[in-house]
Amino acid sequence: MLRLPLALLLGSSVLLSAAETRAWQVETPGQSPSRRLRIGTHQSPPFAIKLPDGSWSGISIELWQEIAEENDWDCTFREINLDALKDAIESGEIDAVVAGITVTHDRELWLDFSHPFYSSGLGIAIRKMHRQNWTAGLWQMLAWPFVALLAFLSTATVCMGIAIWLIERRRNPEHFGGKLTGLGHGIWWAVVTMTTVGYGDKAPQTLPGRLIATFWMLFGAISLAVITGTISSHLTVTRLTSPIRGPDDLPHVRAATVSGSSSELELLRRGISFRGYATEHEALDALANQQVDAVVYDAPVLRYITHHEFFGTAEVLPLRFHTQEYAIALPSNSSLREPINRSLTRIVDDPKWEDTLRRYLGRQ
Repeated sequence: MLRLPLALLLGSSVLLSAAETRAWQVETPGQSPSRRLRIGTHQSPPFAIKLPDGSWSGISIELWQEIAEENDWDCTFREINLDALKDAIESGEIDAVVAGITVTHDRELWLDFSHPFYSSGLGIAIRKMHRQNWTAGLWQMLAWPFVALLAFLSTATVCMGIAIWLIERRRNPEHFGGKLTGLGHGIWWAVVTMTTVGYGDKAPQTLPGRLIATFWMLFGAISLAVITGTISSHLTVTRLTSPIRGPDDLPHVRAATVSGSSSELELLRRGISFRGYATEHEALDALANQQVDAVVYDAPVLRYITHHEFFGTAEVLPLRFHTQEYAIALPSNSSLREPINRSLTRIVDDPKWEDTLRRYLGRQ
């Protein structure tokens, strides 16, 4: 009779021991998973770049590879569109998302995130119009007000040359004597005096002539300053001025962004109408083809693509707005979060991480 309770006791002990072992195996962070991890990613340079052979590189990819190596995880990458991200996470199709994923409130409702590994913001890409702007500047300088100013100064110079010749020709025949010769010398004197060159080869000697010369020198200095300032302002404004200088100008132009992105949410929050495109490349193609006036998206992504694929066609404004944090996305309550964070914090604190960023982003 004692054998049955003893057997039950031994059986219970074995079951409890097995349960404790299984619980320890599940809860121990950093332990290698029992299957290959499926990592979702998508083309998002410089964070995730698909190479011609089908492999992946980029800031986020290199970070994940080091994390996986440190934790002895076996992984495979699966390309997935940003629009399909939520379904893939909720269905368990992927275990993590490694790309240019930013932390937003809406995503936090159905995702977990690792610690951030990079901080930036949204940028605005516009078309480069340098040649057109220089041409526009030249045409503006040849517009009627500027031509009228030049005509007035030319007429005033001739009149001043005639006046100084009439006053000086008898008392100062060496410099202003003769009819055509003296008149030519008078106009020459007016030109060099107005331009502040003042060679000194011709100079008035009478009191009226010197008074006129004093007035003409002051008039010339002021006129030259006005002309120089006008030309400089025209060239500077036409070279630098764009109808888009920041996010406040976006409501007045044709804006574009990537559908399903955090930049789309920001444009909606600001009440800015826009065109949505499947990828940032499609949006920038539309910009280059003058279908839109500005592309709003993650600043580092825009800078990388415009530099490598749209150089000379598009440029990114220097300002950034709506600060964003980049992180690894995980399903809610993922057991991978803690080991990922431990490895991630060590990696980003290492000086080598700055070298990685510099390789993809250049000096910032």
